Amino acid sequence: MKKFSTIVVALAMTLLISGFAFAMKDMPHGDKKADDKAMTMHDSMQVMEDNLAMMKKDVEMMKDAGMRKKAMGTMNMHMTDMHHGMEAAKGHAKEKGDKGMQGSMEQMDKEMMMLMKGMGKTKKDPDAGIPMMEDSIMKMEKTMMQMKSMM
Repeated sequence: MKKFSTIVVALAMTLLISGFAFAMKDMPHGDKKADDKAMTMHDSMQVMEDNLAMMKKDVEMMKDAGMRKKAMGTMNMHMTDMHHGMEAAKGHAKEKGDKGMQGSMEQMDKEMMMLMKGMGKTKKDPDAGIPMMEDSIMKMEKTMMQMKSMM
């Protein structure tokens, strides 16, 4: 009887665990691009615009040496969200064959890279890095305006 109950408990645990695994098999575990495809072009533009405004505030916070580390952490999160919005917009532009929007997205990528370089430079030399980030954000805002006019 003891062996039988041990086997029954082992079988029940196996079924329980496999049930959870089966129920979760279609979930996007860590697949960040799953959200990108669900966004409309308008949604992705809104995500980019919102995160650009938040990144601008983060750069302002970085001017205070005491807040710099915290601001860099929040800036990193906003940059990640911005990237997801950009990827969604790129996907829509490519899907529609919109060369103008694709060109703007390439420009936005370059400006994002300069923003990241400025962030890295800020860690070593804030006097050089912060103006670099401000310039990149200004250029990204200009590109966003061009993209809005294309919609």
